[in-house]
Amino acid sequence: MLWRGRVGLWIALLTNGGRVLELWRTLVNEIASAVGGPREPDLPEAPAEPVQHDLTDWYGTYDSYATTFELTPGPDGEPTVSISMKQDFHKENFDAPPVQPVTAVDPGRGLYVAPLSPGLPPIPLVTFVLEDGSRYLHFGARAIRKSG
Repeated sequence: MLWRGRVGLWIALLTNGGRVLELWRTLVNEIASAVGGPREPDLPEAPAEPVQHDLTDWYGTYDSYATTFELTPGPDGEPTVSISMKQDFHKENFDAPPVQPVTAVDPGRGLYVAPLSPGLPPIPLVTFVLEDGSRYLHFGARAIRKSG
């Protein structure tokens, strides 16, 4: 993760698991407060009233080197995301439940939210298509190409 403040300050955070987003937001906001730079914007929240959306074209597998995301309809028909780690050394730092609900925030912009870890607020889950037509899911700190 990388942040550049208007005061010419650069911050880079390199981690390998854990509650990275929470740490990142705390770190950047503390530094921004001290040097007068911009704060991290608030995370998007699920709207009070459900938003109609259809993720059918997005359902499938998104694979990276260490992680597999499965975007599927849940038992109630609403979208869910499951996350699994491929590497044993990542599994000890990974505490997300296997299946999480996905809530639409602004489907026209591809913006959804889903919890990544228990006890933390939902984080953005963004869908987007590149010019070559490949579909991507950005969740947490990674954009992952649809593989199946």
